[in-house]
Amino acid sequence: IECTKAPLKFPDANHDSIFMISYMVDGQGYLILSRDIVSQDVQDFEYTPKPTYPGPFKIFNEPDEKALLQRFFNEYRRIKPQIVVTYNG
Repeated sequence: IECTKAPLKFPDANHDSIFMISYMVDGQGYLILSRDIVSQDVQDFEYTPKPTYPGPFKIFNEPDEKALLQRFFNEYRRIKPQIVVTYNG
């Protein structure tokens, strides 16, 4: 999850917004973007840092933070993960 924020500060929900959420399921990557912050649509892409770690990414370009969060929660309910791993907390 990526948020806007002031330099050297933690995000503040009173004025900062979420503009990107990424996740992987069974080797398929997903990236949800808010077009309020990201200025143009991003197309699907491949990020494969090593041949043993293929990384095709499907992109969802959403109009704003609310739509981004709705998409994420809809996807989460659709996938129904048994285990969730986070690297930011």
